[in-house]
Amino acid sequence: MYTWSALHPQISQRYQRTVNRNFESSYEEQAISEAESLNYTAITSKDRFDGSSDPQAYLNHSDYLSYVSPNFVDSEVLSYYEARYVNQQGKEAPSHIELTYSANASQCSKLRIYNSLPPPNVSWHNTTIVISTPNITIVSGAMQFFYKNQSSYQTIEWGYDFSFSDCYLVKTRLEYSEVYAPLAAFFARVDQIVVLDRNFEPLLVGLESGMAVA
Repeated sequence: MYTWSALHPQISQRYQRTVNRNFESSYEEQAISEAESLNYTAITSKDRFDGSSDPQAYLNHSDYLSYVSPNFVDSEVLSYYEARYVNQQGKEAPSHIELTYSANASQCSKLRIYNSLPPPNVSWHNTTIVISTPNITIVSGAMQFFYKNQSSYQTIEWGYDFSFSDCYLVKTRLEYSEVYAPLAAFFARVDQIVVLDRNFEPLLVGLESGMAVA
């Protein structure tokens, strides 16, 4: 009878958790809190996770081997991976667990988010996102934007040029990985952009997520 150890070479245990919320004022701190509390499902029509036919399956912490990929980051998604990070430790597998979360808030008098122009004679959309204030360039594989248009949100993936004033920009990244053996691992990631108005109401949400299993 083969065991996990016989089939998979053991690797040393390593656990790393990094959670950072970066802000320079109480207003920026509130912007992060509001971004973590938004109802993203109402804005994007996406469930918190992909990977199960039951959108509430992630609440069952008895089985963490069901690989799920988050579609966005809110406080509940972060709590799920915080709990998973703790509860998976000390087992024979996974040997490596890493959780990284960062949220960076900026108060902006003026803000522009747009695609840079594609090269000449190229039909596919350019994947470089430029954020003017602060000056940031993001190379994106497939970030999808949800832009508030009166009472609803419009979906835009390319050819966009958003301008805002007197607002807050919250950039978020969540990365989570489990390594079971040298060639067996699970990785999930979300990059997220949220623009809030001066009253902390969402004007724009940008999402890009992915998962890899080996």
